[in-house]
Amino acid sequence: MLTMKGYLAFHLDLAYTATLQRIYQHERATARAYQGLASHDLDESHRFLFLKLANIANRRALHYEVRVRLSGAELPAGNDTWPEIFWRWLLMQCGPRCLMKWLDWVQRNDIHRLGSLLMMQEGWQ
Repeated sequence: MLTMKGYLAFHLDLAYTATLQRIYQHERATARAYQGLASHDLDESHRFLFLKLANIANRRALHYEVRVRLSGAELPAGNDTWPEIFWRWLLMQCGPRCLMKWLDWVQRNDIHRLGSLLMMQEGWQ
């Protein structure tokens, strides 16, 4: 028989895995966005900076890829959906500052969600 504590722990594990998968997708999308900025910028120093940021995002994606695999879940599909492609294009049209603020917001939101889930998991163990 499944207890309430076991039921909640099970659903917290599912939410934790789904959050890891979402962060992995966001990091890959972040890397693609920075690569897009680098390919469109004429300033050599800006291109270098954007490529460096893309490299950092790729390494973070690799970190989350390992965590997703260790959780026993599958990696999400690597292709962007049309809404994601359109959204990235729209942000690119707004300029690098707007795009970088959006990426920062997404990353902060992901970290907050992950931290909240980890605190809830600790409370149930």
